[in-house]
Amino acid sequence: MEPYIRKSRTGDHDYFVKNVFFDYEDTPILFTAVDENGDEYLCDCVEFRWGYIWIIGRTDGDTIAKMLNKEIAVYDALKRLDANVVKVVWKGLAYIHERVDINTLPDTELPDKAAKLTSYR
Repeated sequence: MEPYIRKSRTGDHDYFVKNVFFDYEDTPILFTAVDENGDEYLCDCVEFRWGYIWIIGRTDGDTIAKMLNKEIAVYDALKRLDANVVKVVWKGLAYIHERVDINTLPDTELPDKAAKLTSYR
């Protein structure tokens, strides 16, 4: 199986799509992924028109269940286990992985803080 998001030269992980909750023209927008160690992540594609930007946070089954049951917002699910998330940028040449505090990201790179998942396939 090919990774959906590849490692950068600076490290981090390959990410393999597990479950897609929302997509746009077959591009996963909100989805879970696992890395080569089997750790699970919630991934939110916040840019897909001029390259891709994903915000990736560690997750677990309880967090995903709470998000699917509309008990917590997508934003809260992204940072529930750790406020340090991975921002991955791909502009067609290479993947750039950067660990950042979710609280320092601009609103344009985050889901609405109150938005809950309304449906999924």
